[in-house]
Amino acid sequence: MTVQMWEQKDLQENVENLHGAIKEQQKLAEQALQQTLQKAATLQAQLQKIKAMHAQVLAMQEVLEEQGPRNNPQFLLEMVKQLANSVQEQQGNSQKQVTQALQLAVFALSESQAALSENRCFSQMAQMVKECEIMMQQNHTHQNHIH
Repeated sequence: MTVQMWEQKDLQENVENLHGAIKEQQKLAEQALQQTLQKAATLQAQLQKIKAMHAQVLAMQEVLEEQGPRNNPQFLLEMVKQLANSVQEQQGNSQKQVTQALQLAVFALSESQAALSENRCFSQMAQMVKECEIMMQQNHTHQNHIH
């Protein structure tokens, strides 16, 4: 096997390794994006529920200011029941969020390990690219000396 064929094989192997490492990083970034989008959708739904609760309280305040509590007790009672249900639902959601946050804290520790691994991977990619560059420069220099 000639030196040029050996260098070409090494270069191809480095490029293939680089391609695999980049595909893995792309997959990880896509997964992180999907998780972020899911979190955003959850927060958007929570915001809508809180806005609905705010609207209920504003409606109750308006009735109290205009009519007083005795002129429309059925409406106020219904609003208080709805608000109680909404608050209870949000409290349950909040408790779930606390549990999830604690689970995420544990997950974040493993994520930091993954980030360190990712950093090492990018360092290896940088080394592979550098090796490709050196091989290409050596090949170019070698070909210039032949001519």
